[in-house]
Amino acid sequence: MRKIPVYIHPAAGWPALIASTRTLMDYKAFLRGSISVLHSNQPKDSFDCPGCAWPDHKSHKAIDVCENGIKVIASETMNRR
Repeated sequence: MRKIPVYIHPAAGWPALIASTRTLMDYKAFLRGSISVLHSNQPKDSFDCPGCAWPDHKSHKAIDVCENGIKVIASETMNRR
């Protein structure tokens, strides 16, 4: 069995932002998707991330969503014809 090397780089930051933006652009849901992402996992008037089951934190974060959540939000907010 092959051993998986330890990943020492951060899992968030600019690379995550670029990947999330690319996903929203691919689904043609950049504006609506971005607004929805900002409303996910917030203390008031929000919805839980559809891609994970993270518990609600007591601290407030501007964006608290996983990569799969971005994909689901992009899919649900894209313009359908």
